[in-house]
Amino acid sequence: TAGDQTVTATDTTTPALTDTDTVTVSAGAAATFEVDAPATATAGTAFDVTVTAFDAYTNVATGYTGTVQLTSGDAQATLPANYTFTAADAGIHTFTAGVTLGTAGDQTVTATDTTTPALTGTDTVTVSAGAATQLRIETAADDSGSEIGAELLVAGDALVAYAITYDAYDNFVENAAATWSLTGITDGVVAGDLVPSADNKSATLTGNLVGTGTIQAVAGPLSDTTGTITVVAGAPAEVRI
Repeated sequence: TAGDQTVTATDTTTPALTDTDTVTVSAGAAATFEVDAPATATAGTAFDVTVTAFDAYTNVATGYTGTVQLTSGDAQATLPANYTFTAADAGIHTFTAGVTLGTAGDQTVTATDTTTPALTGTDTVTVSAGAATQLRIETAADDSGSEIGAELLVAGDALVAYAITYDAYDNFVENAAATWSLTGITDGVVAGDLVPSADNKSATLTGNLVGTGTIQAVAGPLSDTTGTITVVAGAPAEVRI
């Protein structure tokens, strides 16, 4: 343990026969890093990361002057440039607002010595979605569907559309209540063919007569429009003369 430590010699038969000396112990060479990042973060929001070098006995390696690189398991991460520790750092350096993560879920931040890759340490940050910046009309709720583009809808069938919001990093935010409308309608398609759900988070388009239209959803400042939905005739149901 670094600091002033005592070494004492004592006769096992005559305990009064004893003497002590003091040794000042300094930290050894860096053997591992401790990475200290916040437990949680919001996608797109920068946060501090502190890297501390420790020797094999968990003393802060105050003499460490190597170069550290930060990496992350998050492909959308923004990371600082490599940093070379100075004597003034005394084994500890904080990358102030140095890391920004973008993908929701548990993400790692790892510090590694650029010369000695075995000298490393990792922390885990749970990332939550940021504010909604985009709205998509999709085939299912909870980010489990796909965006609705141009579609063919057979008369008599129905298409359910869901309003889904995402942040700037494409993380799912919520199933959003929206104002729904059917635009660009032609031929037999009418506005009443589109019926919103009670909570306005989805709407059902029923194909009645042939024609075309596009579904639009608006949630606050966000909006989206599907591709053209074309209602086509179904199989003949009867023959008339």
